[in-house]
Amino acid sequence: MLFIAVKLMSATLPPSAHLNILLNLVTAHPELGAEILDKLPQPELNECLHQLEKQLEKIKKGAGFSNIQLNPERLWTRVQKDVEAYTRIVSNTCCHA
Repeated sequence: MLFIAVKLMSATLPPSAHLNILLNLVTAHPELGAEILDKLPQPELNECLHQLEKQLEKIKKGAGFSNIQLNPERLWTRVQKDVEAYTRIVSNTCCHA
């Protein structure tokens, strides 16, 4: 009965609510991450490459790619989140088999 109630409640929620619920579940039960990832549809290769390109451009821009005289420590701080996002895209989305 509980399973049916969960299915009905999920069906009535707006799609935007599902992400928060899913993230909370994975946070509470990290072992579900691999199973959920297996069920997600694979992106098209061109879309994956496009996302990687966009993220790489953010990293280059944030690091002042054309300005070689910037302090490397400062560069890393400025682009750390972009590099982490790029890494997540590569490891979780594009290369998931």
